[in-house]
Amino acid sequence: MTRQNSIQEYAQSIGIADIGFCDAKPNIGYANFIKERKQATKSYLDVDYKVTTSETYDPSIHLDQAKTIIALIYPYHMDLSKTDQLQSDEVRISKASIFTDYHEGVLKQCHQLEAYLQRTYAANTKAYSDMGPLNDKSILLRTGLVKIGRNSLLIHPKFGSRFYIGYILTDLDLGIETKAIKSFDEYERYFHPFCQTCGRCARSCPNHAIQTFGRLTSKRCISFLTQSKGWDERLNELGGDLTLDSYVYGCDTCQRVCPLNGIRLDAYDHKALVEPNQKINELLSLSNRDFKEKFGQTSAGWIGNKRFKRNIYQIQKEREGK
Repeated sequence: MTRQNSIQEYAQSIGIADIGFCDAKPNIGYANFIKERKQATKSYLDVDYKVTTSETYDPSIHLDQAKTIIALIYPYHMDLSKTDQLQSDEVRISKASIFTDYHEGVLKQCHQLEAYLQRTYAANTKAYSDMGPLNDKSILLRTGLVKIGRNSLLIHPKFGSRFYIGYILTDLDLGIETKAIKSFDEYERYFHPFCQTCGRCARSCPNHAIQTFGRLTSKRCISFLTQSKGWDERLNELGGDLTLDSYVYGCDTCQRVCPLNGIRLDAYDHKALVEPNQKINELLSLSNRDFKEKFGQTSAGWIGNKRFKRNIYQIQKEREGK
């Protein structure tokens, strides 16, 4: 049994849904993507983005002598077959965000796998989940586990787009050679074939954020808008036709309509901490402490009480036709 097989076997034994491997060479293709986005928008994703380009694509900056990256899949079930009827005095929270913050679950599995690598191979390791310096989507693509959907979300053959990503940098050399991607355009070979002719996500997006295959226009994406700072102050610049579609945090629309998400994932149905539909008056009455108690353990809680209320006020304006 090879080292790679042994690692896969151990990962399966501790409940990791799927793992993949790629080398830890600098990801030049993603670096070029970052450069392109910075030139087009003067910032990447948000006005507070400060990380330098080299930090986003060179693993050796974060772990000396890094040879391999191990990416893991952390699925979740959000019952996309059920559409909860929204009342006039309610707003929505993404169903992907009503559980215990996924960072904890992902990092727990990463740390278990790290311990195995350290005691079995004396390997040096460093684990991340979402908040890491490298782009986790780009890493997972290079493992070959997934394809790119039209809406830019990654599609796993079993879990669709309903999963989170963790990854481990290690100096353990598994002899893996991953084909280099020299430009972002080369990512086209990873496009999911089904998405080439479907297009349901693009047609269903209220803000038409899915305009180019595999690339999301983030400044039009509801999920991005609910989380980012200052978008309401720049509404005319971003486009006066934007809507939050009653979402106070996140958005499920493109995942809900995707046929590749048809299979149920009940085995990964984490306990919900809050309901996806919330009463407006109850949210507006929350103090900062109340907000932290109610949402602090969910992945929606990080944006804070002030931004939640800002989004509610915007939704109310939309409903009043202003």
